[in-house]
Amino acid sequence: YSYRFDLNSQVHPLHLLKTGFELYYEEIRSTEILYPTVPHTSGGATIIPPDPDEKYQRGEYPGYGTYRWSLNQYPNRGGLYVQDNIELAGLNLHVGLRYDYLDVGRQVYYQDFVDRWKEAYKWIDSLEGGRFAPEWVMNMSGSTEEDKLSNGRKDFNRFLYYFTHGYFSPRLSIGYPVTDRIVFYFNYGHFYQFPDRDQYYRDPFAANTGSVIGNPSLKPQRTVSYEAGFENQFTDDMAFAIRAFYKDIFDYATSVSRGDYYINKNLDYASARGFEITLNQSFAGNFSTSVSYSYQIAKGRSSNPLAALYQPEFQLPRETRLNWDQNHTANIFATYRVGPREEGHFFGLPFVNNYGISLTWSYGSGFPYTGYRSRITSRNVYLVNGETAPYTTTVNLSIYKGFRITENMNLLVTFDVVNLLNRRNANTSAINPYTHEVYKYGDMSDPSSGIVLPWFRTEFNYLPAYNFDAPRQLLLGLKLNWD
Repeated sequence: YSYRFDLNSQVHPLHLLKTGFELYYEEIRSTEILYPTVPHTSGGATIIPPDPDEKYQRGEYPGYGTYRWSLNQYPNRGGLYVQDNIELAGLNLHVGLRYDYLDVGRQVYYQDFVDRWKEAYKWIDSLEGGRFAPEWVMNMSGSTEEDKLSNGRKDFNRFLYYFTHGYFSPRLSIGYPVTDRIVFYFNYGHFYQFPDRDQYYRDPFAANTGSVIGNPSLKPQRTVSYEAGFENQFTDDMAFAIRAFYKDIFDYATSVSRGDYYINKNLDYASARGFEITLNQSFAGNFSTSVSYSYQIAKGRSSNPLAALYQPEFQLPRETRLNWDQNHTANIFATYRVGPREEGHFFGLPFVNNYGISLTWSYGSGFPYTGYRSRITSRNVYLVNGETAPYTTTVNLSIYKGFRITENMNLLVTFDVVNLLNRRNANTSAINPYTHEVYKYGDMSDPSSGIVLPWFRTEFNYLPAYNFDAPRQLLLGLKLNWD
């Protein structure tokens, strides 16, 4: 259920005030079951499902599932904001502040949830600075653990705490118009994103060795963003723009080892920075073009929240290139179009109209991958994604011809060619980390083994179709427009 209220008011000739709030109430019911009918061992005895143990009774289909997680949660979240748009002579200034909160709900304050969580987490009070309860429980007021749990189960007390312990997000935007066609601008802001709900609530009741359990104390992911740019419309139909950006992303949730289990914690960090240049020419004489180029660097501690689960070295405070770190991208789009009511010509033929031709070219530098190394360790973790795959480029062609059926009805015959040059663009899965080229018959299975990859293993293990972008595709279609 969602509720939203917005108010805009010109409180002063120079000030446009915007304010409002939003509230979301969520009901989450989910049961995830793996191996529902497979027997398992408990206390030295083999149990054939359904298992009567209490921890297997939560959620749908009680008793079944060697691994099972159940969500039955009722969180609520909301936000308040205020913004002042100040219009001064030669300067536009937008100043804003947003406030967000998340109430995780009463279910994580029930004694059975806390007891199971502490058991799975291997919670020992003496090793935790004398604390007798997890952090989200300690947040509640009370002299004993039961008092704190009781306050957490009282909706108003819990809501009041979370509502008053939210997160502020400042926003600032400055625009400096030099002329009616030239403007400089700068944007700054903080942005929050709450993690997926299962990272809070993944219950510990049927947790087996190696399972991931949730953490109701998680903080939201926080992004601090800076952007500066310049735009210039130097003719009636042509504009140029350049912008630079920098983003820091803090408190990514990641899974880390805790005894026999893994728990979600706010540990990961990432950053992205770069610039973009665009040149747009709108339709003039039936012709339009758009050219863009961007350069960016994306780094972080790991590319997915499970990296530290399989390799604890990723818990180290070191940054590597992220899997989607594509440094260079470029695009050119050109189209020639003659409308159905225009008198056009085509290669000297008069009165040919109602057609269009578009050509698109895109280029992207290669994505990073890890070259041939022995096991990544704490000493060489920085070598992860240390190599760059070959670049990719694609040309697409689109043609249409229209036929007027009535004054307002236009039938279009379309012909599209995707990957016109049929280029074989490989992704990183097709790259041999030893040769740094696409796998081929004759490559070594391992440089230390001296064994050559057999043709069938090369073809079916390393070069399946999904390791490459789609080949050339021809698409013929009909479209009916009414205008």
